[in-house]
Amino acid sequence: ATPAEPATIMLIPSSLLKFVPVPFLFFLLSALGYVARHAYETEVTHLGAALPAKLSSKTPFALATVYPIVSVTIAAFLVYYTFLFAQAGSGFLAHEKSSTKAAKDGLKASFPAVKYAAAPTDMLQHTFNRSVGNTLEQLPPFLVSVWLYALLVDVAHAKFLGWLWIGLRMCYPIVFYLSCTTSIGFPVIVPVTLPGYLSIFFMLYKCALRVL
Repeated sequence: ATPAEPATIMLIPSSLLKFVPVPFLFFLLSALGYVARHAYETEVTHLGAALPAKLSSKTPFALATVYPIVSVTIAAFLVYYTFLFAQAGSGFLAHEKSSTKAAKDGLKASFPAVKYAAAPTDMLQHTFNRSVGNTLEQLPPFLVSVWLYALLVDVAHAKFLGWLWIGLRMCYPIVFYLSCTTSIGFPVIVPVTLPGYLSIFFMLYKCALRVL
């Protein structure tokens, strides 16, 4: 049986659904840019970064030493939620395309069937599905490793590796889409994903050397 259209979806004209995630994406990308600029302007010493004056009197010393990694953590979650809202938007666009195609045959495309398809045919939707999935694969070990590395090894290096991982994450959707839609081929995704895994393994390895 064809899934029923959700009542909440019917309250919004289908032609406007694709614009729903736009303000959220704008906010998330703006916030990511702000956090990145702030992190770039924050100096890191061997003990960590100097906290802003408004926090220095109320922040424990232990937190002050890893302050740059707080920015890395916030940025990582901003990237993740950017992908989530882009995934939602691509689902709306895919539904609009399917509706236009189905209307020519006198049919109606089901929104749940298109948006939650296990194997979407729309390449943009497939790209952001994989972007979310791949980020979920890497995010938990990345956060654990970058925090352990900052606490046990070196804050400045952890900051560098953290922002390297975030930069590679932002490249993932572009490279994945190109790998699926051009003659470049799938191997082009390796330079984006492999360094992320290697940075995680490197941080865990250095931490293990400190405690084992």
